[in-house]
Amino acid sequence: QEAHDSLLLFDGSLTGNTIDTPAPLLQKILDTASGNGCDVISFSKKTRLIAKGGGRILDILKDQSNGIPIIIPVTKIIDIGQPLRLLGEVYVVRLSRLPIDFRVDIYSKRDHGQVFADLLKSVYLESGYPRPLVEAHVHSYFNPFDALTYRSYLAKKGVSTREEFDIRRLLFGIYGGS
Repeated sequence: QEAHDSLLLFDGSLTGNTIDTPAPLLQKILDTASGNGCDVISFSKKTRLIAKGGGRILDILKDQSNGIPIIIPVTKIIDIGQPLRLLGEVYVVRLSRLPIDFRVDIYSKRDHGQVFADLLKSVYLESGYPRPLVEAHVHSYFNPFDALTYRSYLAKKGVSTREEFDIRRLLFGIYGGS
């Protein structure tokens, strides 16, 4: 309640009624932010949302090369199932020359083009991802050495793990965790 007239960056999406995010709680947070004149911008490195035609929403940017930034609203073309609830407007964006795309949700009373403009002029981006969120990840993920130790321990207990491409390694380097 102390932030006023600010850009608030969230990691993840503004989707309510997920396993870890009850819609009423998220809506209360967003209403408080909005009441204080704040814009909420939420970055998702991955998303399972699909368009009504069946493709992943991030695939919309697959062959885009129209310059940077690329910001495409997709809320109206999303096929969202119950009980999920979108609590902001959803965009797919590319904010760097690298082909790294994000789902970005915005909750704001202001014009969203202006919100994006304010983001781009006030927040340092690393590979198109906000530096403050990079720093939050640095302090909240296991480093690769710790992750290796935990994987080794789990393997001794008979639990197998799998390696997948993780955008965090590209964005956060050695601090990206696993």
